[in-house]
Amino acid sequence: MKKIVCIIAAIAMISVFACSCGSTEGKPEAAPKSSSTVSNNSSSSGGSSSTYTSFSDYVASDTFQSEIESAKSMFKDTFEIEAFAEGNTLVYQYTYVNQLSDAQVEQVQTGMDRDSLKSGAKAVLKPMKQYFDAPDLGVSYRYYNHDGSKIAQIDFDLSVLDE
Repeated sequence: MKKIVCIIAAIAMISVFACSCGSTEGKPEAAPKSSSTVSNNSSSSGGSSSTYTSFSDYVASDTFQSEIESAKSMFKDTFEIEAFAEGNTLVYQYTYVNQLSDAQVEQVQTGMDRDSLKSGAKAVLKPMKQYFDAPDLGVSYRYYNHDGSKIAQIDFDLSVLDE
């Protein structure tokens, strides 16, 4: 049980790491509140500049996806991890590599609650709010058993920043 709770906490921290993009190269700068376009200026070593015209473009960017690849390699023996945009929601989808028994699923569901992921969601949503002028930003953590059955889903919107 403690192992499962620790894994859930680690996952929340990975989502923070992936959203903050780990480095200044490729990291979006704050967009003006009147624009939904996000500039992405590379390091001062003469790198190129690109623009994210949507939240989906940002999530699909090489920089963001490389951070997700790092998370995948860290948890490859436990989860298959996917991160994608659904509208203005950043979805972290975790599928167990091995099928969990009913008792293990119950342990995961018991150990996972909104509070266990709240700090990670806040750390993801705070910079997202600065980068994207969209009132419907959110983050969703979805957990699936190996057979595709849903174990849990916990969603957060910007209101979590006020909690």
